[in-house]
Amino acid sequence: MGKALSIGQLRMDSLERAAISHLNSLGLDDERCSTWTNCLDNIDFIDALNSASVCYFLDHVAKLEGFEDSNVALEKTRYRQLPWWDCSIWLPVTFAPPTLLDDNGFPIFLGSCQALLSDLQGVKDRSSCSLGQSPPGYEQMRSDINVFYRSGFQLEDESSIIQWIWKALHDGAQLAIQTSAPLLCGPG
Repeated sequence: MGKALSIGQLRMDSLERAAISHLNSLGLDDERCSTWTNCLDNIDFIDALNSASVCYFLDHVAKLEGFEDSNVALEKTRYRQLPWWDCSIWLPVTFAPPTLLDDNGFPIFLGSCQALLSDLQGVKDRSSCSLGQSPPGYEQMRSDINVFYRSGFQLEDESSIIQWIWKALHDGAQLAIQTSAPLLCGPG
């Protein structure tokens, strides 16, 4: 199944209300919420390859922390802002801790773009995969996604997958902060 990052309005009223309620419970006022609730729709889209690629990245992170795999790391990781859940939302607001929202019995992660960037920096500092570099095909995907999809693109190796997911999350969080918009990771 494809995985994508989208930057723009949540377009889910119940989740937006739950996110605002959570931020209010942490002492953040409605004024801080108004920027991301009134942002543009469909600001940008970043292809995150597929669910298996995201899981491969998370397994890499788990191993960096000394865990067997991402299933073990889920409850124990220091990098709590990563997309451990199938659907994750990061808001362009600094807050802690992250939480899980309930969407009709389906858990959706809610975190902070600023905290996601901090976690990604921690992963970069520990990894030997040259994180921060653009793997082959990434810049083409960012410049013209339609050409990218027709290109017959294939990644070279496992390190390229890890670089791709790290860069996609990093670029997505930076863009979300710059545009005051939510970042959503889900099926693409």
